Amino acid sequence: MVVIDNLCNGSELALRRVEAITGKNVTLLKGYIRDRALLDTVFVKHAIEAVIRFAGLKPVGESVDRPLAYYENNVHGTLVLCQAMEAAGVRCLVFCSSATVYGEEEPVPYVESMPRGRTSSPYDTSRAMVE
Repeated sequence: MVVIDNLCNGSELALRRVEAITGKNVTLLKGYIRDRALLDTVFVKHAIEAVIRFAGLKPVGESVDRPLAYYENNVHGTLVLCQAMEAAGVRCLVFCSSATVYGEEEPVPYVESMPRGRTSSPYDTSRAMVE
């Protein structure tokens, strides 16, 4: 298992916990999802069959103060990842979105068949744009 993370929202301790839960070694490469050269190297060096996209800036309040950073990381980062996947012939992507894409007006619990709602922050919008 290979993880690319700049650790701005995570920690190496969390990755050790993943290892404990899965019984698999995790290779951490510190970097950014927007670094196409890094992504290309990872796809060449490792036998990547699928990608789980968890990377993203997530504090909703901060997204209001720094919207461009959220669009750059969450939207542009996903586009760079998809381009690298396409170049490497990797076609399986699991995208971790957010319940916020359903909007505040929908009843809980949310289900995937619900229509996307009106977003209320750059974080919400960045997740909805990628979907």
